[in-house]
Amino acid sequence: MVVFNVPVSKSLRVKLPVKLQLVSAKFTGSSGEIKGDIKIDESVNGEYFLHIPDVNYNKPFIIEIDVKQLEGDGNYYMAPLI
Repeated sequence: MVVFNVPVSKSLRVKLPVKLQLVSAKFTGSSGEIKGDIKIDESVNGEYFLHIPDVNYNKPFIIEIDVKQLEGDGNYYMAPLI
């Protein structure tokens, strides 16, 4: 995932097809120089928010996301959001 513009909220929205689940996200390539972890929040219907560190982003960067295939019919129980 290539990011050119960072929202003020520092939250990037990722929408995945049914039967795919976001497992992890990390900075790669020259963007590996960015310090900090990416926090993943699951929303509803395959939508995820990636919270990136609050640093000065002066050039585009790459985030590598890992997904896994889920089994079943696509109706999955989601843990409550607390």
